[in-house]
Amino acid sequence: MIELCQDVLEGSDVAINSVISYPHGGFTIEQKAAEIREVVSLGVQEVEVVFNTREAKSHHWGLYPQRNGGLCQGGREKGAGQDDYRD
Repeated sequence: MIELCQDVLEGSDVAINSVISYPHGGFTIEQKAAEIREVVSLGVQEVEVVFNTREAKSHHWGLYPQRNGGLCQGGREKGAGQDDYRD
């Protein structure tokens, strides 16, 4: 699908985005990190990571920085979305 988007959007200024751990965010941090590395290596410029819905429904918001904080750094190291991080 990423290759199709690249072909369709070639020459435009539209960035290709990928959503990680969709729809429920239930992947482990390791799985999310691997998926981020994969899509960035395929040419994705922006990545959205879905927070674990079970944790959200349980109001475990404090777990976000502990479990997911390193994912942004991993994306930066691969060159994804250098300009827009909200961590």
